[in-house]
Amino acid sequence: MPEAVAFAPIAIDVAPLAVVVLPLLPPIAIP
Repeated sequence: MPEAVAFAPIAIDVAPLAVVVLPLLPPIAIP
């Protein structure tokens, strides 16, 4: 699956960003 191989680097780049953003979501979602 070439599309999976093309998506892998994007997932690797987004993963650390998701780890930073996810903890910030609950305070935003509560109000």
